[in-house]
Formats: sequence, C-alpha cells, structure tokens
Amino acid sequence: MKNYTSPKGIAGFTSLTRADTKYDSDGVYHTRLTFPSAEAIEELQDLMKEEALEELGKAKAAKAAYPITENEDGTVTVKFKSKKAPKFFDGKGNPIKNVDDLNIGGGSVLKIKGAAKGYANGTNIGVTLYINSVQIIKYVEYVGGGGFDADDEAEYVASEDSPKRSSSKQAEEEEDADVNF
Repeated sequence: MKNYTSPKGIAGFTSLTRADTKYDSDGVYHTRLTFPSAEAIEELQDLMKEEALEELGKAKAAKAAYPITENEDGTVTVKFKSKKAPKFFDGKGNPIKNVDDLNIGGGSVLKIKGAAKGYANGTNIGVTLYINSVQIIKYVEYVGGGGFDADDEAEYVASEDSPKRSSSKQAEEEEDADVNF
C-alpha cells in the first residue's frame, strides 16, 4: 500500500459526507476529481504503477486497471473511494468539525489524501485509490434540482397562477391556428 496526496481537482458527483448505499448496502464514500491533463496527475499515476508492480508482480501489473478516465477534452478524471468516513480539512489545513453540515457538490475543488492498493480477484486486476482525508479548497454546496440561471431575454415568468393544462380539444384548435414567428 502506498500513501498519496492528489493535486487539486474539480469534484463531480460526490458522496463524501454520507455513505452511498446504492450499489453496496454497507455504504461507500466516493468522489471523482477532474484534472486539466494527464501531466497534472503524473506523480499519482507513477505511484499507482509502483503499487501494482510491488503488490501484484510484473505480469499482473501489466494487465492492471487504473481508476483513471481520459476525457475527450483532454482532461482526466480519477475515481477515489473508501468504506470509512474520511476526515475533512479546510483550505488552510484546519480540521472541519461540522461535517454533517457539509453537502459537497460538483464544482468544489478538493485534494484527497489516502492510500493506493493493488488488487487481484481472478481476472479483475487493478489499483484502488482509497480515501483517508479530504481538503476542501473551494466549497460548492450541492443544492439538487439542477435549476437554471435567469435568462435576460425570457418572455415567460411563472406565477403562482401557472397556466392550466388545456383540454385535448383546445390543444387541437391551438395547433390549427396560424402562428407567426
């Protein structure tokens, strides 16, 4: 097992303050961080390759899968996970005590500290990046719902008296009406 500290990356979907039980009833803490290029994570990649060689041997290390995805725009996304709740630190390195109040959202800038560990389960061979602690450089709160920013050219603004659905006969008549654009 090799310890690592990731560079700063931009978080995508995260489940760091509450365990995700969707695919594992025991729960998993996880996040994906996106980095500007493969060069940005070169040290992390080298560390994973060293771990694979030491833990799995040369033959299996050559077949190892790594938790890295190269994106079409040249960025790379790295997956981190843990069964244990990570510790949290602010951008100055101070421990965060009110973790239950955090709702880390996509766009947050994070650094991850943890351990890389090789695994071999039959033909399933690779390296996992486990999370021990998370440093929050920039906090973006997840608010859900995926709303929109205001559009200055908007013609429709909803009110509490939002439009009622028209009957199918009204809809047919409206379709037949000439509409000029």
